[in-house]
Amino acid sequence: MEKFANLSPYTTAGQAAFMLMFSLRELQHGPTKSECIQFINSRKWFDIQLEDKKPYASGNTEPRWQTLIAWGRKNCVDSGYIENEVRDSWQPTKNGLNAVVMMCKAFEEKRADVRRCYLFTTKFKQLIDPAYSPSDNDKKRPEYLYEDCLPEYRKSVRGSKQDRINKMIHDLLSDEL
Repeated sequence: MEKFANLSPYTTAGQAAFMLMFSLRELQHGPTKSECIQFINSRKWFDIQLEDKKPYASGNTEPRWQTLIAWGRKNCVDSGYIENEVRDSWQPTKNGLNAVVMMCKAFEEKRADVRRCYLFTTKFKQLIDPAYSPSDNDKKRPEYLYEDCLPEYRKSVRGSKQDRINKMIHDLLSDEL
């Protein structure tokens, strides 16, 4: 399986890291965080939903999607894709830029499937893979992308068999009330 910044390109973290590095490749200089965020937003690459616009409950005031991009930066720093010598650097390394090229090639050659990337807009998917066209085969965004948005019955078991059982029990109890 293809990896990007030691992450699956199909995870939320992997998609945020790839989108960030793709933007750094386009910007071609050591931009600031706000320049990266503005660039991604102005290009409409991140499929921003209502929940992405809300800040995390931890007191951070920036929208969640921007925090995901910042966490993508941390993953890229940890993987050697972004310079680490200067605090808060957003300067890509040669390895990072090469990784973007290799991941784009994996998407184009269908070794990776851009249809599984639910954070990417159609516009961004077509930029990555010019042969892409939207279809019913595109993976849908998870119902709850952020842990603090999960209903109580789903805490810490998201996506598991136990999660499905808990949801059925919750729905049955809710119907009886």
